[in-house]
Amino acid sequence: MAKIRFFGLLFSFFCLLATNLTPVKADVGKGNLLVEPCSLPAPDSFRITQVGGDFIKLAWKPIFPGALHQLTIMESDGNGGYVTILVENNVPGDTYNADNLMPGTGYRFILATKCASGDPSEVKAYIDGITLIVDLVISGRKPVNPIPVGNCEYIPESYDWVGFKVASNDGNLNNENYFEIQKAEPEGLNPNSNFRFQVKRHLIEHPFVAADDDGNWPNCDEPIIQIVGKSRFRIDKLINGGPAREIIGFVDLGKNFFPPSYYVCPDYDDQDFPWNLNYTFVPLVSQKTYPPQLCANRYNSENFELSLKLQPNIFYDNLELNLNEFSASQEEILVSFFNSVGQQITTIKATLQSSKIILNTSNLVPGCYIIRIGSKNRQITFRALKPI
Repeated sequence: MAKIRFFGLLFSFFCLLATNLTPVKADVGKGNLLVEPCSLPAPDSFRITQVGGDFIKLAWKPIFPGALHQLTIMESDGNGGYVTILVENNVPGDTYNADNLMPGTGYRFILATKCASGDPSEVKAYIDGITLIVDLVISGRKPVNPIPVGNCEYIPESYDWVGFKVASNDGNLNNENYFEIQKAEPEGLNPNSNFRFQVKRHLIEHPFVAADDDGNWPNCDEPIIQIVGKSRFRIDKLINGGPAREIIGFVDLGKNFFPPSYYVCPDYDDQDFPWNLNYTFVPLVSQKTYPPQLCANRYNSENFELSLKLQPNIFYDNLELNLNEFSASQEEILVSFFNSVGQQITTIKATLQSSKIILNTSNLVPGCYIIRIGSKNRQITFRALKPI
């Protein structure tokens, strides 16, 4: 009887204790709850599918239907490291277009599958890439028996010659010119620097030329025009050798990786200069070529010799230029400064009194600049640094 009374009292005590306990809710904060790390596999076949002047298109295979992903975009700091510039936490599907990138800048992309907890998996896939840079140059080869390509969005790069032809619809064979698309040689130690391409026209003296937005085209004085900030160029028809011209239209250039091919298409919908239908654009490939044309030696004489020297290689509040025999004295020249993404910062007008000019650059902030010097008959472009 005593045992029964004892267990009864003990049961009552526990019931009383239970009724006076305050319920405790689980704290799911990371500092109070240990969660097993998620190790779902990274998406398969993470790759770059297309590169343009300021964009990179990515693709992958999700590990299961409906999977979400975390995508981290990092930018090179120029010293071998990377800095995170964007984290996309819930990326669906199997593609992503990274746009508004800095042309010529290295990027790293990190992709992970999202777990049921909402956290990204610890298993990640990595890609390093660099945006495309376009050089307009002379002179390109001419294809032998070229083969037309039906889709300008996928021009196979496996041929010895890849490019396009621009021709007048009047049927005159003299009113056509060929343009070769070619990879530039890799620069430095970054293997991805071969995302740099050159557009080479075949006939040097022909009126059909590839030009930048400002109408500058490569010639024997300035054989390379670099387009910074865009993956498109313009086709112009020069009138009497220029600078007067007819704008035929813009051409967009990109790189496809699967399958390996080029995207080279005229822009029929440009708001200002849609492709002129009086001219045909034909993408072509060929396995045989004629050699390129060479510039004449007329610029080797003393009167046309060009010598440009930047002193020093960097500049501060003054930029000193030696323009030996750039042109006749008293000629007006324009010196334009562009930043690293191709935005024009300022233009300084000067009149040549001698071969040396000194420009006041105290109002320019420190940084890398593309400097273009132009007169009525000549134009040159080079790079310079204003340090901090």
